[in-house]
Amino acid sequence: MQAIEFDAHIENGLIHLPKKLQSWQAGKHVKVILLADDGADEKQIHPDIKSINSHAGKLKLSKEPLSFQDAIRNEWS
Repeated sequence: MQAIEFDAHIENGLIHLPKKLQSWQAGKHVKVILLADDGADEKQIHPDIKSINSHAGKLKLSKEPLSFQDAIRNEWS
């Protein structure tokens, strides 16, 4: 079995072969294995999702978080 490698973007469920490979093994059966980059940017996958990091440091707390949590839990007992 012969293997080739190239990078591509999936558009509407299609992967376009580079021009130099379009006639490679034409008409023959091939096995396709897709590998996604582990470091793929989440915005490429879901471009409409905004990062929560833009809200970091904006929340003003009136009580220390663990004391507040302890007080809330004591209300239930």
